[in-house]
Amino acid sequence: MKKAAKKIGIFVLLCVFLMGIGCSARTLFFAESGRSGAYVFVRAYMTPGYPAPNNDYGLVKGWRVKKVTINLREGSYNKTKSTSDTKEIKLQKVNNPSETAYGTWKWTYY
Repeated sequence: MKKAAKKIGIFVLLCVFLMGIGCSARTLFFAESGRSGAYVFVRAYMTPGYPAPNNDYGLVKGWRVKKVTINLREGSYNKTKSTSDTKEIKLQKVNNPSETAYGTWKWTYY
């Protein structure tokens, strides 16, 4: 009986530890653009209401972020997407090698 209780206790502690690692690894703000295989893309993630911890991704340190807007341009293709929720947004399209693609993002603050 003690052996089973000990195994359950170790399992529960291991689960709590692993959940803690997963939660702490999530960033508050992120943005990137680039190419993946045959696609060009731009994507961003934000947590509204939190002050920017640093100047990464074009953020203003200490300012509270309200919204992020992303834009992907290549030739006549020009799409924009924005969010003020805690989620990732992404735009992508098949790369046209004869055109230059531009992926940009803009942060809006309170």
